[in-house]
Amino acid sequence: KDAVRSQCKPPCACAMSWFASSTPNAENSAYQLAIDARKAQGYATQAQGMYDQQRQKGQTGQAAQGMIQGVLDAVGLGKPDPDAQAAEAYAGLMIQMNEVLKEWKAGKLHADDARSHCNQLMREMQSFGMINRPDLVDSKLMKKNINDQRKTEMQAEFHDLVSKRMRLRRQFSCC
Repeated sequence: KDAVRSQCKPPCACAMSWFASSTPNAENSAYQLAIDARKAQGYATQAQGMYDQQRQKGQTGQAAQGMIQGVLDAVGLGKPDPDAQAAEAYAGLMIQMNEVLKEWKAGKLHADDARSHCNQLMREMQSFGMINRPDLVDSKLMKKNINDQRKTEMQAEFHDLVSKRMRLRRQFSCC
């Protein structure tokens, strides 16, 4: 400590030089230097310079997404359509039902397992009630090659799967 103090003459000169550099005139000149540096780099305004710095950091994409989402929410377009979500979910369940029935018919899935899967899927589909966007359901199903004929086949296969269990119960009615 004494060695450092002996280098500074007078003892408070270092503190005074720091204080002098933080005066408003020094800040203004530093600010002016920053503006001049931005202009030298080709930025017309401080905002343009800040935008480019944020862009380099990857922050403008997030800010832009937040701003766009805010505008969409304000006009009511940003919120997902519950009818469309229900239609998508219902179509997904139909696709799963199709896969289970195909695996059961091919012998890859035991009847009891297929029946329990199908019953669970059926309960979930029934929980939706009425689907207000059948066009979305049909378009998603058509992408998976499930047309009206396949839907009819699926109904028959499901009926066969469920009625097979009933026939077995009738055979062994003592239990």
